[in-house]
Amino acid sequence: TTDERNILIESVYSKLKDYCLKTYDVQFQYSDMRWGVQDIASNDHSTTDVCLKEVDRCCQLSLATNCVILISHRYGSRFIPSTISQKVFDELKNSVHDRTQSTIQLDTWYKLDKNPLEPIYILQPIDKILDNNQAGNWNAMQNEIMLCFIREISDIDTHMSEKDLSKYMDSDKEVEQLLNTLKLEIQNTLEPSNVKIHRVEWSNLKSKENYLQQFADDFYLSVKNQIDQCMQQQQIEVQKTLNDSLYVGVLEHALQYRTLVSRFYERNDILEKIKCFVQSSQELRPCVIYGDSGCGKSSIMAEVANKISNWYFNPLSVSIIIRFLGSTPFSSDICKPLLNIAQQIVKIYNICTFDIQDGDSNFLKTQLKRLMNLIPKDQNLVLLLDSIDQLQIDDYYCTWLPLCFPSNVKCIVSTIPKITNDDKDFDILNELKTLLNTDEFNDTRLFIEITKFDKNTASSTFNSWLNKGKRTLTSIQHQWIKNKIEKLWPLTPLVLSLIYDQTLHWHSYDQTIDKEFTAIKQTRKKHGDMLFSRSMRYIQLFGGVSENELEDVLSLDDDVLKSVFQHYLPPINVFRLPEVSVVDNLCVFKILIDHVTSLVGPPGDVRGF
Repeated sequence: TTDERNILIESVYSKLKDYCLKTYDVQFQYSDMRWGVQDIASNDHSTTDVCLKEVDRCCQLSLATNCVILISHRYGSRFIPSTISQKVFDELKNSVHDRTQSTIQLDTWYKLDKNPLEPIYILQPIDKILDNNQAGNWNAMQNEIMLCFIREISDIDTHMSEKDLSKYMDSDKEVEQLLNTLKLEIQNTLEPSNVKIHRVEWSNLKSKENYLQQFADDFYLSVKNQIDQCMQQQQIEVQKTLNDSLYVGVLEHALQYRTLVSRFYERNDILEKIKCFVQSSQELRPCVIYGDSGCGKSSIMAEVANKISNWYFNPLSVSIIIRFLGSTPFSSDICKPLLNIAQQIVKIYNICTFDIQDGDSNFLKTQLKRLMNLIPKDQNLVLLLDSIDQLQIDDYYCTWLPLCFPSNVKCIVSTIPKITNDDKDFDILNELKTLLNTDEFNDTRLFIEITKFDKNTASSTFNSWLNKGKRTLTSIQHQWIKNKIEKLWPLTPLVLSLIYDQTLHWHSYDQTIDKEFTAIKQTRKKHGDMLFSRSMRYIQLFGGVSENELEDVLSLDDDVLKSVFQHYLPPINVFRLPEVSVVDNLCVFKILIDHVTSLVGPPGDVRGF
């Protein structure tokens, strides 16, 4: 399908990108399964998982066409399972006829891993079983579909030798039957308009040229029509989503909340203190949660948002507004969140008579105080502001924070006690204590410290993560964890989380334990050393770069292009780093997700450390 891929890059993708941008003001991006999948994926048999995850992500994110398959005369690779349950594997061994040779092969290639609660057999990396020459012949690629283009070459078998013919069509009868079945199932599943069949003569050069042009035209029109149909159906909602800054802002922080609450560790002592503050009708000042970096403040704030409704007599009367300051492009300047919060309050309580206006932090604070006084007395509002330390320097003094709230409004903020920025030290905690004018008694009620784990809490948290992940550890692995915790003690939740993530790559059959933190190591392996190191270097050099800018720079780096295009070379006139439709394992933007703070926002937003 090289010719088809080339013409898509040369003439179709750019037209679709321009059309989407000019007509609907949305981005068109594409992902090709032959791009960015490193040889390591073939070696450890993860190619199928990588491709299917990309398909799943496209299905989740795309407004219209999310997958296209090109089919001709070859069925493609058929992969054996990368994992098999112990029960199925044992039945498989018992059912083979040539027990000696076949079971030897099975036992050689599959190893039992007892780390999962339900043990599985794992297919071993190729380079562990075969030498370099043998391993080099192992190839993999698989796709899924939504639009389908079928190419039929009418005279291919009469103009080619048997040796050359095997490159273009399958000679195995079983595989040929599988291919025919696949084509039939696709045509029966998809709408007829979503399946295009092109017939071309191998011996007729003009026929090939006409076919490629017709293929390009059909591809463009098919995708364009699906885009038009979906955008017309969702035009009102899409425009609202794109233009409503309030909707976008709330969504960004809701996604952050969902991520944080999924890995919450039990800190009932902290939650009880916060609960006492919330249920105190006499305390109108904000509560401050503080602790060192990595102690779990953001996760606790997310869990408070998750549970706080149940701390009220009438949970249905409670509305929650949460902002993870500094986690999005528009939340580092406190003026933006203050304005956004005021807009959200107006929406929640339908306060139509209040005219929201922009201004400096003092004006916005006054406006917010006036607005909160308009909240119905039988309704309760909880305002959660996480990570004051992630704001701009001028906001560290917290003069923007209201010091007294209505009785039906509770405010909780979190921060690092002290921070150094631009070679200056800022004592945020002391600023808050001064502003709130607390005495020794109120200090313990209003200021809640998040301490590092004690050993019992660390152990129970780690075990809860293992149970949630349906995993267990061997005695040797447990001992390594114990020694690691002792060495790093006192421990923050962040470090404990990194240790847990380390265990996800362990297998009970491994003779030695990988003692390095695997996050960076695994990312480097997935994307290749060249793409990983150059991407990190450019990001650090620029101090902040947009996705398009990073793509442009990497496309000028010949070494990077050679490392990415391992399985397919595009036309030389458009030879550049390929776009990806989502941030995933396929290309450089997965690196941004793995090890660089990803700032949520439109495609032009800057990415930085």
